[in-house]
Amino acid sequence: MSKFLLDANIFIEANQRYYSFDIAPAFWYALEQNAEEGKLVSIDRIHQEINRFDDGDGLKIWANNEFIKWFESTDDEAVFNAYSDIMQWAINQNQFTDAAKSEFASVADSWLIACAKARITQLSHMKYITGI
Repeated sequence: MSKFLLDANIFIEANQRYYSFDIAPAFWYALEQNAEEGKLVSIDRIHQEINRFDDGDGLKIWANNEFIKWFESTDDEAVFNAYSDIMQWAINQNQFTDAAKSEFASVADSWLIACAKARITQLSHMKYITGI
């Protein structure tokens, strides 16, 4: 069975676009149930991103109360080693600007990828954009 690692945009876009808490509470319950069954998790840095982003619509409350135990720590050697490998790869890529590389190093995405590389399959809604 695959275990999926959820990016912040899965939570944020679901809440803002398709599955707000007042319209689709079953969606959020299903996330909790699938996490309880070991099918999905997220990471501590995504939790921090949700806490910085939330605009008072319930996502922050849900993340801090209902989903908190499924935001896994990135503080382990395998994740640090994967993060180091990913950062080295990014530094060596000439198609990215220094600003893009710096931003990538500072956001949760790089840690999410490191955690996925070290542990699980990643689920995201990211797109490659040329010229950054």
